[in-house]
Amino acid sequence: MKFASRLLSLALLAATLLSATALAEEHDAIKPVPRDGNWMKRHEAMNARVTEGNVDLVFIGDSITQGWEGSGKGVWKKFYG
Repeated sequence: MKFASRLLSLALLAATLLSATALAEEHDAIKPVPRDGNWMKRHEAMNARVTEGNVDLVFIGDSITQGWEGSGKGVWKKFYG
């Protein structure tokens, strides 16, 4: 009985892992998707600002990093500015 129970547990685990793998392959967080062209404009604007000078540090990141420019601006200024 123990053997059958373990075998069933392993079969269920294998089925779960296979299902999770199949779902992950279709998820945008794992599968690259095309982006719009606005990121390039932003990149060029940041490079132009650095070229002007008086820039000691540049943070490169994602939308979370970009959030410090908007709703996080006050917190950034108070603690890091």
